[in-house]
Amino acid sequence: ADHGLVDAVAGLAQAAADAHPRSGTVRGPWGHACAWALRQACAADEAREARIDFIRVEDEDRRSIDGHAERSIRRCAEVFRAAAKSLESRPYGTHGTVGDRELAGCPWCVRVRQAGVVWLPAGLFVRRRPLPDVRSLGLVACPDCAAEFRKV
Repeated sequence: ADHGLVDAVAGLAQAAADAHPRSGTVRGPWGHACAWALRQACAADEAREARIDFIRVEDEDRRSIDGHAERSIRRCAEVFRAAAKSLESRPYGTHGTVGDRELAGCPWCVRVRQAGVVWLPAGLFVRRRPLPDVRSLGLVACPDCAAEFRKV
């Protein structure tokens, strides 16, 4: 079921990007798709954290909640990688920029940077509290990936 959902989100983002090729990639369809996947992972991790408040959580339920959170993080990484694959055809300089005070995601290494904070793997980012509003996520190459692109 997860792959079907990822494929659907990726398909919609690609169709929107194909229909509007001049729309910026920073906040374009792939940015929205990655923001959606990141929101899902954040919500699942918050549910995992909230289970501590329950006095009695059965082991099976705990495993189910943990499994859902881990699947959400994997699904987020898959959407980011689909974005990177789609954006590979564009020259590096056309990906745009995101200011240092904005939320940014690098689809190539699946890391996220909160305003002015270090780049973190998406799996660690979703565990930060309080979480920022990820709807404003912009896609850019992180400094490490940008350096690799420049070498090519």
